[in-house]
Amino acid sequence: MTGENTDNDYVDEDVIIEKIIKFDKFENFYCAEREPIKTIVPIKWKINPSCKGFAVQRSGADGISVIELRHLPETSDDAFLVAHEIVHVIRREVDKQYLNITKVNDSILKKYTVDDMGDFASRIGSMFDDPIVDLFLMDKYGFDPAHRYINVVIKETDKNLKTPRDATDELQRFNQAMFYAQYALQWDSIKDPEALRKWHAFKRRYERKRPMAKKIGSELYLMAKENGYDSQEKQKVLFNKIGDKYTICGIKIKDILYIE
Repeated sequence: MTGENTDNDYVDEDVIIEKIIKFDKFENFYCAEREPIKTIVPIKWKINPSCKGFAVQRSGADGISVIELRHLPETSDDAFLVAHEIVHVIRREVDKQYLNITKVNDSILKKYTVDDMGDFASRIGSMFDDPIVDLFLMDKYGFDPAHRYINVVIKETDKNLKTPRDATDELQRFNQAMFYAQYALQWDSIKDPEALRKWHAFKRRYERKRPMAKKIGSELYLMAKENGYDSQEKQKVLFNKIGDKYTICGIKIKDILYIE
């Protein structure tokens, strides 16, 4: 995100949770995970109608975490996504289990922008971290991520699949592959037979419409399963394995993005 923010741009956290604290799962999560650290791990909250997803988090220029929401949360799905972003903040600021991609190779900027590379780095982080976050929320607090996977993610992706071909641009195609790998890792924790039926049907549609992205995504998924990705050290190893195998514009990914 770009642009200067003032204190007037932000919304009080009590306003953010006002309509979702009524959901038992969120209340249990919030009281156990967020309340005890509110003073030592501040979060700035912002409503941004043009937010790419319903909720995104980042570290602000002042080092304070920022969570942006498309609108004030109201539904149980909204509550799940708010909890999801809070866990990301906890993993970064408290657990120190967050892959930090700090630099970009200038040579790739001849074709892509800094924002392109920022999005690329964010997608890599999401591929590693989102499955961990969702599994934690499901196992410890009883959230049901499958509901959102089916009713939001699959439906929105199906709209994009109306164009029946892989992206011709290498970066866009690799982003599509990472989306598939992340989604496959997230679905590993789902046990409901009806939900899994819809996931397997989606996989078949994705393979028909995005065969190359599906192929690369399946490779990324297997690499993650074989290497493991549930700690920062494992994620570093996995990043280097992926970065050594795949290239963008003839440059190995590990020579495009750098991690601490």
